[in-house]
Amino acid sequence: CGLTRLLPPDELRLVLVDTKCVEFTPYAALPHLAFQTIIDRNKCISVLRWLADEESRRLKALAFAECRNIAEYREKGNAMPSIVVVIDEFADLMFSHGKEFETAVSQLFSYGRATGIHLVMATQRADHNVLTVSLRCCFPCRISFRTRNLSESNLILDSPDADVLCAPGDMLVRQKDGLLARAQCAFLSAIDTGTITEDVMRRYPRTEYLATISDVMSSVKPKL
Repeated sequence: CGLTRLLPPDELRLVLVDTKCVEFTPYAALPHLAFQTIIDRNKCISVLRWLADEESRRLKALAFAECRNIAEYREKGNAMPSIVVVIDEFADLMFSHGKEFETAVSQLFSYGRATGIHLVMATQRADHNVLTVSLRCCFPCRISFRTRNLSESNLILDSPDADVLCAPGDMLVRQKDGLLARAQCAFLSAIDTGTITEDVMRRYPRTEYLATISDVMSSVKPKL
């Protein structure tokens, strides 16, 4: 397969959402961050709305350049970084913002692939109040580690078998065609994580955020 190329900040930006304030602390100084790590639920919703507006801006830019997607846009010599949004434990957002959060995710899902905005979400709560039908439709590709029972496996993957996986690291991957593949997750210690992030920061200088959270909060109007 070869090695994956390490993308510079002008080609890839990250949006990290960590309402529990524990998972993404080691990445706070990465030059790829589009915003400072988001730990407030209200600010997260505002950022998701901002990203939906960014998606609309990108669609207009693609149409003007007569391009179907971000790849064609770049081939014509235009600059447009991909944006990967990673939300840890989105159950918190479902309980606090519910439909508002689902609507924001659905908007990003609609044209995210074409515009280079991608969403990765994780939760430890596998129940119907968190993994709603609306959200599951937005994520044809899903990953499950070992579940506590068959019901959780069916909810996450639309298939059994995750309840009999080994732990830790053993997982099932539901691909976009609905087929399942078994995989093994790599283990990274805190030392490994520190080494990798330090190497990235040595390679690339600190870059400016795409916007500040305060600017986003003031520019995005609440949905009525």
